[in-house]
Amino acid sequence: MTSGPPRTGRRRVVVAGALGAGVLAAVVSGLLNAAADGGGAGAAPARASGPTAVAPTTAGGDAPDGARAPADAAASPGGETADPVAPPDAAAGAAAGAPPVAPLELPAVGPREAARTAGAAVRLAAVERVDGVATSPGEIAGPAVRCTVEVTNEGDTPVDLALVAVNASTAGVPLVALVEPGGRPLAGSLAPGASGTGVFLFRLADGAAADVTLVVDVLPGEPAAVFAGVLG
Repeated sequence: MTSGPPRTGRRRVVVAGALGAGVLAAVVSGLLNAAADGGGAGAAPARASGPTAVAPTTAGGDAPDGARAPADAAASPGGETADPVAPPDAAAGAAAGAPPVAPLELPAVGPREAARTAGAAVRLAAVERVDGVATSPGEIAGPAVRCTVEVTNEGDTPVDLALVAVNASTAGVPLVALVEPGGRPLAGSLAPGASGTGVFLFRLADGAAADVTLVVDVLPGEPAAVFAGVLG
């Protein structure tokens, strides 16, 4: 009878299988025990494998300036923080706090009334109808109104009468100034308390005694005196 092959290899397979089954049973038993013991609040949370990104910190424990920014900061396209927009009432308050702008003209008064601006009083000492004479290129002879304007210095400093300007209009249309007969501008320095007069002529287009508005600008930066009504 011929003897069979050696059984050494089979024996090793059986032993390895037995050891593997024992290890598997031990692992399963350990997992069951861990689940039973660690199901409470004290169980350590599972941690994901792999490196964790940690933000660099400064010596004081804060992140560097480039690593963080306030969530409510409004950044401009260039990276700079945009200036806050002022509320509408702030602009209105600034405008309300500004000094008032002086009007260009005082309220109109009648030809026989006096008008007072800062530091000076103005009145029409005389108003006459005359025949205007053309003495310069562009002037046209014809019916005109001649006004004698009197300025009284009611301030504390002299008034330069050379700066006084007188203009007239009818229904918003300027009247052409004439010199003759008898025109004479205001001139010289007017001392405090003193009065000076000048004579001004304006051509009336249709010769009628229409309503005329006469504006006398005495002091720079101050409202002009205004006279309105039928002149002559």
